[in-house]
Parts: sequence; structure tokens; C-alpha cells
Amino acid sequence: MAWLAAFHLLGVIFWVGSLLVITRLLALAGGEAGMVRQRMVAASRRLLVGGASTGAAITIVFGTALVTAHPKTLAAGWFHLKLFLVLVLVAVHFWIYRKLTVREGELSPADARRFSTLHGAIGLLLLGILILVLVQPF
Repeated sequence: MAWLAAFHLLGVIFWVGSLLVITRLLALAGGEAGMVRQRMVAASRRLLVGGASTGAAITIVFGTALVTAHPKTLAAGWFHLKLFLVLVLVAVHFWIYRKLTVREGELSPADARRFSTLHGAIGLLLLGILILVLVQPF
């Protein structure tokens, strides 16, 4: 049980940490031009695949294992809200993925503002998830 939780947390750290770095890099890249911007976008793409996607997979696999080990958790109200926040985080992850792959890193000043706002939103999602898990308010 403790090993499952440890690997689940490791995945969360990789996933959310990578998303925070990616959104910050892309917010800064909006103000850059030429080769600097291309390198920042390329670094963001590599981090998305190597860090964020891998971390998300680890988080989901070990989170599912934790719920399987403790099925009573499914009845808790706080857990439903946590799952909702995690799904929002998954949606943010896919939005960033689409932005980096479909448009091939073309960033406008509006995109830079969006990524800056998204950076704060990811932090708030993590805070909400942590409070729900640690306090279990309902």
C-alpha cells in the first residue's frame, strides 16, 4: 500500500511539475522571436512527452491501483470532487498537447497570456486536489 502511494505521488510530482514548467516556458516564449522561441517550444514538447505524459501515466496507473486496494474510497464525497479536478487536469494536459502539436508551436501574444493564466490554474488545481486528499472535508 505504501509503495503504491509513493509511486502515485512520484507520478503526480513529474506530471504537475512538468505542466508548470511547460506553461511557464510557453508564456515566456510568446515574448521571444526566432531561434530562442523555437528552442523554448522544442524543449516544451520534449518535456511534455518525457515528463508530463509519463508522469500522468504513472499517476493514473498507481492511483487506480490505490483505489482497487481500497474500494471504500469510491464512496467518499471528497474523492468524487478530486476525480473531477484530476479530469480537468487531464483536459489541460491534452489542450497543451494540441497547442504544441497541431499549431507546431506558433504562439501569439494572446497565447502567452493564456499559458500564464493556465500556469496559475494548474497550481490551483493541485492545491485543491491536495486539500481534498489530506483534509477529506466531506
